[in-house]
Amino acid sequence: MIDPDQTPDPEDIEKVRQELMRLHELLKLTRKMLEAGERAYLSLFPDMSPATIDSVKHKDVQWIVAEAMVYDSALLRRIVGEMTFTMHNLQLGFAELRDIISSNQYPE
Repeated sequence: MIDPDQTPDPEDIEKVRQELMRLHELLKLTRKMLEAGERAYLSLFPDMSPATIDSVKHKDVQWIVAEAMVYDSALLRRIVGEMTFTMHNLQLGFAELRDIISSNQYPE
């Protein structure tokens, strides 16, 4: 239990602040990468106007695009490959931060 009369070591405070900062950076990067993934996904529908996409059930829109991609899914494979690599790197960043937090022993 934390002693309310005990003043934390400024170095410990700075370590935790840096951990918080890294978490925030990773969250911002994750959001940015997911938005890029969404844009890449929408690029699979180049011949459809936003109005068409909004007026038809998404499953039906996917069907139309899937028909065209049956024999050539290279773009889909590329997007999925890029997102796999991106998410793997983000996962490594979060794991590294978790390890840093775990290795820093703060007073209980």
